[in-house]
Amino acid sequence: MVPSLEDVRDASAAVTLAGLPACHPWSALLEIGDLRFGVRVADGELSLADDVSINSSWDFSFSISATEWSEFCALPVTRGNTSAQALVATRGANRVRGSREVWARAAGALDRVIEAVRAHGRAAPPVRPAPRPAPLGLGPIEGRYLTVEIENEVRRIYVESAGAGVPLLCLHTAGADSRQFRHLL
Repeated sequence: MVPSLEDVRDASAAVTLAGLPACHPWSALLEIGDLRFGVRVADGELSLADDVSINSSWDFSFSISATEWSEFCALPVTRGNTSAQALVATRGANRVRGSREVWARAAGALDRVIEAVRAHGRAAPPVRPAPRPAPLGLGPIEGRYLTVEIENEVRRIYVESAGAGVPLLCLHTAGADSRQFRHLL
């Protein structure tokens, strides 16, 4: 469902530009379905512009159709619907009109505005119940080192296991460790 201007106002109040590179002031006309609103950034501050008449001027405009917005807000988020920049990359750059240079500088801030509006319109995800407390004593997880030979080199790999049945191999993401899978173990 396309947000209302009030939804956009509420959502944009939480948008921070901290951490983004400083840039010259810019303005953009955003269109989500039939909703049109302006965004201005000057001196590191974001503001909404109510005047979106034919006489208003903008550095660029960015549009998302009502159908695209519905897909953009769906859970789980699908490829191409992660940000304004992803929409441009996967669904075409014709949604950006005006100065491409200003668009490129403002894309990070625009992503934050669009994400805030999307998050504001979503229902809060259901909260999982707290896990039951672990029983006293030794836990079921065993940690060991496995020595293997890979391409004529001996390697030690830390392995954790628990339970019985068909083995399941879980590889953690970069920068993480096996704690990522404690809930499974």
